[in-house]
Amino acid sequence: MSFAILRIAKLKSWGSIASSGGHTYRTRETPNADPSRASQNVVGIGTRGDVLGDVRRRVEAVTSKPRSNAVLAIEVLLTASPEHFEGKSDQDVIRWAKANANWLRDRFGKDNVVHAVLHRDESTPHLVAYVVPEVAGRLNSRPLIGSPQLMTEMQTDYAAAMAQFGLERGLQGSKARHQTIRAYYSRLNEVAGAASARVEKLGRVEPAPDVSRWTRPGARQKAVQAWQGSETGKRRVLVREAARSALAASVAQGEVHSLKQANQALSAEVGNLREQLSQSYEALGLGKEDIAALRRSDVTAVATRLGHLGEIRPKENALDLVKRIGGFDYGQAVAWLHAEFGSTVTSAIVKKSIDADQPERPLTKAENAIKGAVLKQLDALGADRFRVSIIPESDGAKPYIPGKTAGEEERFYSREELVGLIPWLRYENNQRKHIFITPMDDAAHYILLDDARMSAHEIERLGFQPCLVQRSSWQSEQMVFKVPKSLDRNAVLAVFSEMNRTMGDEGITGLRHPFRMAGFRNMKPKHERDGQSPFVTVTQAVNRFCERCTALVEQVIRQSAGGELPDVRRTR
Repeated sequence: MSFAILRIAKLKSWGSIASSGGHTYRTRETPNADPSRASQNVVGIGTRGDVLGDVRRRVEAVTSKPRSNAVLAIEVLLTASPEHFEGKSDQDVIRWAKANANWLRDRFGKDNVVHAVLHRDESTPHLVAYVVPEVAGRLNSRPLIGSPQLMTEMQTDYAAAMAQFGLERGLQGSKARHQTIRAYYSRLNEVAGAASARVEKLGRVEPAPDVSRWTRPGARQKAVQAWQGSETGKRRVLVREAARSALAASVAQGEVHSLKQANQALSAEVGNLREQLSQSYEALGLGKEDIAALRRSDVTAVATRLGHLGEIRPKENALDLVKRIGGFDYGQAVAWLHAEFGSTVTSAIVKKSIDADQPERPLTKAENAIKGAVLKQLDALGADRFRVSIIPESDGAKPYIPGKTAGEEERFYSREELVGLIPWLRYENNQRKHIFITPMDDAAHYILLDDARMSAHEIERLGFQPCLVQRSSWQSEQMVFKVPKSLDRNAVLAVFSEMNRTMGDEGITGLRHPFRMAGFRNMKPKHERDGQSPFVTVTQAVNRFCERCTALVEQVIRQSAGGELPDVRRTR
């Protein structure tokens, strides 16, 4: 049995698109391609030799200014197990390629599939296509390929379209397809070894029973029949198991071949990028102050630009993150940061040093304890600016926002400035006023689950990943979840509202919602015990995006026409 194989890659820069186009048209070295067969390659969609131009024209038709971290194009590799093409005529391969092109147009939209080339100069025919991820008039890849669920659905849909050629879907949920080539070969050797062992066992036949001790012919005949039945049954099982093993080996072989093709292009692109970054670092000649400024870039913004939704480690700065996620050395990471953030970071750092409010005296022991809690909270949130709100004790009283001055643009506070405000905020808190902060981040939305009706452990069992969990009173907890700012705000608001309706405070509204600042007391009279008000304490702090929330938002975007909200409490 042969399998339909689909692979995708995100292209986020014009350079990566040009590099991919060079591989597609063999202007870059392609070890597996036979130059003598290059004339057999067929351009099915787009302008011959101009992948970059076709993508650029479609992107410009969608938006005049793509976001800096936008996916400009999706490279799609479509093929099948190598044995599928054995004995196939040119007409058969062309018919298969046309069906693939039709599936791409149906899946992504006719105008968005801007280029496609059928390669027949390698051992296994395959189609390479380029899709501009336009959704509802915007450049947005998340509703198309932004979650494992979407990718699973796409693989199933593609296999269904290829069923007319006798192709099947690979094993759903197979972890092997997400592993390295080394892991693929390990799996291939394992299943091939199992197949060989079972085939070898088929050749071993248990000796016939000694029937000399049976004197009656009928008894001898029954013994022989029983042996024959046993051997037939065992051989039937072994044949079935051997066939399964051979099938698994075939799938693994096809996946290895496909992955090697994709990795060759990717490795060439990454190597080229690293070489360019190294050269750029040497040419920049940045001083220590410039590099220090880049190191203090907004780490959340850097993570989103890198497409990283995992944990940002404690005390990990922007340069450290780029080195870890990008696999860059020091110079390459500096060059990447300068290219992506250099135009804005220096002025922001200078402004911080000018505006920072330093305390007029050293912090007291109590204030240093507050500082520790505040920094733990701020590190988990990862934002670079915050709004401070001071709310009087009486219910319904209007909050005082110190950054707001009549006739002037509102001022937000950096973490350094917040530390400088601790003595004054402590004084205000001791006057029975409540201290709140709101992250004002250009790179992330922050979903607040207020007065959580489930423990952090139960929330995480549902697949959620809070960046901050804090006890806001003796018994109440607040949880904060980060999602990328690139997601549609209305969809994020819908998930925020549904999470609070089912698991938190139903009355909470507004996506950009303040929450209590760590280290200060909750001065509500109902929380007093023996004349003491509870401190806001951080119980969990991990700077990370919540993939579960992100997937729910994407689900809302896909289902927006039906107006349905996802079941946020259903486990994944």
